[in-house]
Amino acid sequence: MTPYPDRPLFEGIQRFQNDNGLAVDGVMEPGGETEHAMRNLVSGSTDAGIPMPDGFSLSGRVGNGLENPPGDVLKSKQALGALKYYPGHLAADPTNIIDRPLTQAIYKFQKDHGLQQDGWMRPDGETEAKIREKVKTAKSENFEYRVADDIPNPELAQRKEPTKKSETPKPTSDPGQTVSPIDTFKIRKSGRFEANREKNPLGLHEGVDLDAAPGTPIQSPVNGTIEMIGDPYKHRTDPNDKTKPHPHAGKFESVWIKTEDGRRFGFLYVAPEDPHGNRLFSAGDKVRAGDPIGAVQNWKAVDPRIVNHTHFEVRQGPGRGTPVDPEPWLKQWSVRD
Repeated sequence: MTPYPDRPLFEGIQRFQNDNGLAVDGVMEPGGETEHAMRNLVSGSTDAGIPMPDGFSLSGRVGNGLENPPGDVLKSKQALGALKYYPGHLAADPTNIIDRPLTQAIYKFQKDHGLQQDGWMRPDGETEAKIREKVKTAKSENFEYRVADDIPNPELAQRKEPTKKSETPKPTSDPGQTVSPIDTFKIRKSGRFEANREKNPLGLHEGVDLDAAPGTPIQSPVNGTIEMIGDPYKHRTDPNDKTKPHPHAGKFESVWIKTEDGRRFGFLYVAPEDPHGNRLFSAGDKVRAGDPIGAVQNWKAVDPRIVNHTHFEVRQGPGRGTPVDPEPWLKQWSVRD
């Protein structure tokens, strides 16, 4: 063993992230979700240490892109952890931020109990009521609930809209003034948030793909700071040969903007240049909603099979953050499906 990072280490981190329902990027940061999960696992926190709560009720909706009151998120992780749906080493020291393991736990619980499988729940809804029933039964009978099977990647791309047609889910907090990043674009069904990518080792889709022609201008959707500009494939390996770099490495760029409240807005496959090829900004520069940040790159020049697009992500929480559904913002901007 050497004190230097190497490919087996990156691959080991990726396997740990994949096995624990975390964002799979091969990176650990202080205070990040990967460090948090590994610390709990190493300390010996297991399912056996999760006490059954006295009851279960929600004050707001819990699920990606919804209100997610911090207290409700904590209660949901603790209840589903005690019922063996949310990973025990995460439930032992839960955060109050919605994450993928909680979404998957809700989905699996719904599937096992014959409920609508949409990966979210609301006050007085059937999922909340069923969890409350199971918690009450387990508490009164001192009954140890069965260990659920491994939670699969839920096909949340097929989920029904969790609100009435006249309603639009609001982002979990207001990042200030926002504008559409592109004037004209659409989302493909396969490019929706958490679409199941069967042949993708990274698993669920962590953002949305906005179809747009090469050279389409992109503008910052929010006020913030340019956090990072770089190659999105720099640390990835070839899916067919882990000893080689990813075939798209060095061919695309990404831009990440951080708002004052800590939320990150990212765009992949964007050239951060003006029409004359001049760099528009550097990491650390301030931008305002509506400022140009680049143009959509040409996917066809790299892989003619791919529909040209930019990948849009929103993340929140410590470290690199947890991906959340960007569609509440896109609906505000009247995106076409």
